[in-house]
Amino acid sequence: MLAGLLEMAGVPMVGTNFKEDKWEDLDIIDSLSSGNEHRFARLVRHRNEQHEIWGFKYAGAWKFMDVMLKYLTNPIFLVIYKDPVAVTMRRFATRDVLVGKVKNTFKQFMEGINGILETRQPVHVFSYEKAVVAPREFVQDLLDIIELDADVDNLAKFIQPNPDSPRKRYPSVKKWLKLEYSEEG
Repeated sequence: MLAGLLEMAGVPMVGTNFKEDKWEDLDIIDSLSSGNEHRFARLVRHRNEQHEIWGFKYAGAWKFMDVMLKYLTNPIFLVIYKDPVAVTMRRFATRDVLVGKVKNTFKQFMEGINGILETRQPVHVFSYEKAVVAPREFVQDLLDIIELDADVDNLAKFIQPNPDSPRKRYPSVKKWLKLEYSEEG
């Protein structure tokens, strides 16, 4: 959602591969996660030549902050979190309730927070749930940070939770009590 909003606001999400609608930049991910600093530098240089401003999405980027800061010019780090309880509830809804996966949700959340704090870089953290509940305010906050003008109302319409998604339907407490939980995973 955040990557889509940035693209619509005028920030090209260059190199984005729409892998399962996640808007992830597989070239950036591969260059950083493989430790290919030379390739990352080449990607950044090429994108800087083509765009005055551009962005990429990589959820684990904070792990490579030292490399990124060598090559990115005036970066703005934007992080959006889904409420870990909501993520856990989604796993219940899809019957994907392995205890290890629920624990992993909170572990990933904490690793991300700690990684952000360790970077000592200006980071803007957003709540996905706030975006869904107050899309117009969310969009205005985003535009203020990236210092771009865009049609707030049009961008706010992009934030549309899918009520028909099975990910949004949670089982009743009675159904939860009948589910068998596993320590595996």
